[in-house]
Formats: sequence, structure tokens, C-alpha cells
Amino acid sequence: MTYANAYGRAGVEDRVCGLSLAATDGTGAVTPLTPVQEAAAFAVSNGIPPTAKVNIVYDDAVVPSTLLTVSKSPSSGLTDYGLDALLCLHGLALGRDAITGDALTGAEAELAEAIADGIEEIRATGDLRGKPAVFVTGRSDAILPINHTSRPYFGLNRQVEGVGSELRYYEVLNAHHLDVLNGFPAIGASYVPLHHYDFQALDLVWDRLTNDTPLPPSQVVRATPRGDATPLAQSNLPQIASQPPEADLIRLIGSELIIPD
Repeated sequence: MTYANAYGRAGVEDRVCGLSLAATDGTGAVTPLTPVQEAAAFAVSNGIPPTAKVNIVYDDAVVPSTLLTVSKSPSSGLTDYGLDALLCLHGLALGRDAITGDALTGAEAELAEAIADGIEEIRATGDLRGKPAVFVTGRSDAILPINHTSRPYFGLNRQVEGVGSELRYYEVLNAHHLDVLNGFPAIGASYVPLHHYDFQALDLVWDRLTNDTPLPPSQVVRATPRGDATPLAQSNLPQIASQPPEADLIRLIGSELIIPD
């Protein structure tokens, strides 16, 4: 929902696919935030619902302005996670009706075209023009899968810039980008903090820019989980190596990106 609004440059008043953002109560009804809650949301919210009591609301549901997850679709009267709204979003991405396959018309067609234009505007070229850059990505990321984020961009960059590229890619085992979830014991026992490597990467880039120190080669970093009831130790978090073993190097050979297991 947020992507459709952003790519299409829709305003809050457009309520794309009958959706908006609002605070909701335990029944799924819209409820106002108090000034204290608003201040707290401004301080700690990441802006992506659900966050700080703010959720996606389906304004066109059978019961208007209902929390999307418990809403009833107008077409069926069923409590189906606002399926009508989701099919509408899917149709805007496709540029045609998600069920019938028919071309969209009127305002929907205009918005679908705007969304397509927005996506085209942010399409990556892979050309960093020789600027030093570092990607740090957790292999266990289920929200931003590496096969659709860092891996293809790194491969594209190497095809565009070749051996002159200053982009380095460090793929960390047993890590994801939502370190806050590691505060839950079962998750913290299974994953390492990716921020540890973010900080190291910032130091590496700083050293490259100020002292002309070469960035370490792209590599797999073999971090290991601490396990249950075991404190996290430095042994769980090996450093990004300045000279990694051959078996850990990430390379583009021809048109194939080689990622060690």
C-alpha cells in the first residue's frame, strides 16, 4: 500500500484502493491518538504500519474505516483481510484488472500509469561511477530477500563497471536486517546482530576515503548463532577479512555471480 502511494505520487486524500492509515482500537475501529501518543509516535515510529498504534485501515470495507486485517470486503461480505483492496493494489501494479485481466480505465488507469512511471524512475543502473561503496546483507533476511536486493545489484554493477568497481558486497550468514527482533530469546539464539557489521563497514569506508586503504574483497562472512542460554561472544562474529580465504570470495565470472555456500 505504501509503495503504490509512493510510486504513484498519490496524496493522503486519494485513499488509493480505499486504504488509509490511522490508529485503531482492539475492535479494529479507528480511534484518535492522544497528544502524548502522537508525540511518542513521532519519536519512535519508523513510519511503516503497523507502528505506534497506527495501522492500515480499509475505508471502503462493509463497516467503513476498519482495520484491514479484520475488515470485510464489499464484494463478498467476508472477513478476508480486505481482499478487494489487495486485488485493487495488485491490479494497479499489473496495469490491468487482477481478476478479469481487462485493461483499467479512468482514474485507475491513470494511477497505474503513474505507478509504472515511478518504478521506472527509480530503476537501478548499477553505475556507481567508481565511488567506494559497501553492501552488508544478512543471508537470512526474509523481508528483503538477497536474491532480489544485494545480489542482483552487485552483479549488475560488476557488469557495468567491471574490475574498476569500488563496490564491495559482504554477505553475513545467520543475520537479517531487523536486529530489534533479536531481543526475543528464540530469535536472538538463532541469529547474529547485523549492525555489528554495519559499523565495521562504515569504518572500512572511512578508512578508504581518508587513508586510501583498499576495501576488503567481497566475501561471505561466516557468523554463527550463539544458541540457547549462551551469551554472544566475539567468536560468533568474525570480522570482515582484509584477505578472506579463496573459498569465501564473492565474484562475478562471466555473467554468473558466484556466492559460496
